[in-house]
Amino acid sequence: MKNSYYDENFLEQLRSLIVEAVHMALQKKTEIHDSNLTEVEAAKWLRVKPQTLSQWRHESRGPEYRKHGGRVVYPLSGLKAFSKANRIKN
Repeated sequence: MKNSYYDENFLEQLRSLIVEAVHMALQKKTEIHDSNLTEVEAAKWLRVKPQTLSQWRHESRGPEYRKHGGRVVYPLSGLKAFSKANRIKN
């Protein structure tokens, strides 16, 4: 159905601009959020249970973590380093 008020080309350009703006906003949010992951996010990243990360913290092993206030966070760089250090070579 053709809209008599707006030109089809204009609507397509508007749609493209909106999609691009949403994509950029999501990228920015991800970049900010990715620097420190919550325990649940870190567990998903490592493919272990959050309880495993908690146990590793209490045993003073596992990936680097920090406390911000009372909240435990895991720097993404620390998760990558932990994963690399635990790589098994055949």
